[in-house]
Amino acid sequence: MAQKPQSPAARKGQEIRLDPRNLKGLAHPLRVRILGSLREDGPATASMLAGRLGESSGATSYHLRQLAAFGFVDEDPERGSGRERGWRAAQRSTWFDEQSVGTDAESRLLGAEYQRAIANGAASRTLEWIDSLPSAPGDWASVGTMSDYALRMKPEEVRELAADIERLVA
Repeated sequence: MAQKPQSPAARKGQEIRLDPRNLKGLAHPLRVRILGSLREDGPATASMLAGRLGESSGATSYHLRQLAAFGFVDEDPERGSGRERGWRAAQRSTWFDEQSVGTDAESRLLGAEYQRAIANGAASRTLEWIDSLPSAPGDWASVGTMSDYALRMKPEEVRELAADIERLVA
């Protein structure tokens, strides 16, 4: 089987690809939220993340250590003091595809858990965007679009669309 070419972000070390080993470190809804917050809102301590995410600092601290063990976050020497360490995302983005996680039952379940966490985050951000529209400044109130398109595609068409989206984002 041919190796999938790496995206420009991966070649620059800004992206991490999930595989059966590191998927275990991210397949948890709170870990996905923590990593997303570090990427979107910047470095933080466990207490800061607890406030951002409405969680306990004990939970965020535990999950930060798990994320660090799998290489998703690094200590931020410029943030935190004393007992509380600062953390930052180690990469700009995460890449997941079904083929890279293998065929064993555990990896497939972990992959599904990760996908659920990503989908829930996307749904939450979409609802926040909709809620913000009435008070959005100027042109921002009219730039978004949404539809109920139902795409019926063959697997090769889905792969082509995904590659087109990846190129656009890169």
